[in-house]
Amino acid sequence: MSKLEYFNQHYVSKTYTKSWKEDGSFRIIDKKIENHSGEPWSPKSRFYFEEYYTLSYDTPFCLKDDEITHIFGFLDSYIIEIEDKKLTDHKHYASSFKYFNDWIIKDPKTQNPISKDERTRIESRIKSDNNRILDIEFGWHKYENSWYGLRNEIINVLNNSKAKLSTETYSILKSFIGTQKWRGEDAHRQVKKVTDSVMGLMEYPNDEIKQDEMKDMARQQFLNLIRKFIDGDKDSVIQKEIDMYDNLTIVIYKAPINTKLYTSDNPVLIIQDEDIYKGIYNGLYFPITPQLLVGLFKGDSTKYYKDTLTESLVEKLNNKIIEKAIQYYLGE
Repeated sequence: MSKLEYFNQHYVSKTYTKSWKEDGSFRIIDKKIENHSGEPWSPKSRFYFEEYYTLSYDTPFCLKDDEITHIFGFLDSYIIEIEDKKLTDHKHYASSFKYFNDWIIKDPKTQNPISKDERTRIESRIKSDNNRILDIEFGWHKYENSWYGLRNEIINVLNNSKAKLSTETYSILKSFIGTQKWRGEDAHRQVKKVTDSVMGLMEYPNDEIKQDEMKDMARQQFLNLIRKFIDGDKDSVIQKEIDMYDNLTIVIYKAPINTKLYTSDNPVLIIQDEDIYKGIYNGLYFPITPQLLVGLFKGDSTKYYKDTLTESLVEKLNNKIIEKAIQYYLGE
């Protein structure tokens, strides 16, 4: 399949949400619309942004040296100056391309500025679709591809008293939960909070940092965190959090008949609420199907437990899912 087909990039995995489509009765509800009655749910058409994980000319701080050279290296054939300073290497081209309109580009033979048409060709070449880097988008696939087998095994364990979760399944499940927690808008918001705070501290007197620059820096920091994980960096923030899950115990919950669990555009949620049965259900939750929920709690990480939710608890958990949703949730 061509890379050019991967423009709509899902921050909630389609393979994950498909189970809600299979149920047939769920609708997508927009929290921002008062008393919204919902719309038909299609996993393919929602929970994505265009080019959400794509790396290219506009994410210079996320690129590897060879990628920067691939995109910007041809500029060595020109003399490029900005504010009377000559740009001397590929990283300078990459980091200053956002000021392209201020570049003075000269022909090295004549020392004269190049034509407007040639400037347009240079800009188009740098922004070409051929320079799209999809390491993150494709990297998610290795986690998504295991989902159907993992989901079916958990369902089987819940329904079959003799079936057992394997150690490998523990690991895959925790990795899937960790990746889903970090790939979405909630994680992006958290990164932006930190980035905005640091960028604010770095302001010089009488020099305001533009909001679009802060937004761009937060996006690149977010993508950098994900790429380190996708590249297998054991010290990445995401991997370290997943490693912490190894100290938690798993509880597989089944919803009672005639009740359904919801999910949302922020499907991994942490509940810390003393009003829900005095806090005894505080933990990390991940709905797997409309009838199945996994919880991670402090406890013996070598064991897992099975339990059935009450109708009252399903209602409380669904309310939390709605509360934690960024904008959309799947409900009835």
